[in-house]
Amino acid sequence: MRIIVFDYCLICIFGLHIIFVLFMSRLFVRAEEDMLFKETEAGEFHMADFDVVWRDMDLLTCVIRCVREFRSCYSVTHDETTNMCTPGSWLVLNPSIPLPQAPGKIYSTGARCNEASKFKYYKQDDVAACYWASDSMLNYKDSKENCSANGAHLYTIKLMEKWTILKKITSGPNGNYWIGLDDIREEDVFRWVDDDSRMSESLRQELFNKYQPDNWNNTEDCAYLKGAGKLNDENCLHPFKFVCEMSLFQ
Repeated sequence: MRIIVFDYCLICIFGLHIIFVLFMSRLFVRAEEDMLFKETEAGEFHMADFDVVWRDMDLLTCVIRCVREFRSCYSVTHDETTNMCTPGSWLVLNPSIPLPQAPGKIYSTGARCNEASKFKYYKQDDVAACYWASDSMLNYKDSKENCSANGAHLYTIKLMEKWTILKKITSGPNGNYWIGLDDIREEDVFRWVDDDSRMSESLRQELFNKYQPDNWNNTEDCAYLKGAGKLNDENCLHPFKFVCEMSLFQ
């Protein structure tokens, strides 16, 4: 993992004299995933932590360890006095379940989930999501636009824990839901809508129903969750319910 740290360090060089002036008000850490942590005014937001506390740990080590150990590490709380570090995930506004707060300052990537709106926070092991499952039905394009209008995107599944979350939040045999996966641009090359990455072959084999995707009559380019089963492809103009997922970096 490549880590770049910026501590507001101003270096002034005059001849042979080097003067270092340090302004330590904030810490930024950038990882390969382009996650950028910075000091955050928590306000009414509460950090959803991983039920772990690390002691005698400086801030930089705290952030790096959090990113390495938790796949949904999007925030940490660090107490400068005691060097106590609490790794966390989303910052949640108006949580439906009370979230105890660790002492110290919060450093976050900006991943925020407002449960006062229709979105809800959900965690499976160390993978978390802020989601909303619709009751209304729209075609694929309109579903994408509806999510985007709420600062979100159609739900993506790159980890099996995200698949477990999806199955739990759409539980029941009667719902068909669009997710953020299609091969509109190139036939049989399915891509996730949030970052345009290709669906892995292992996930394709695991998540699609048997004999799917089949592009029936050359008209099916968009993926949806079929009831209590797995994924199918369908004509993108077909109306289904849909699941939105809040973007990580807001």
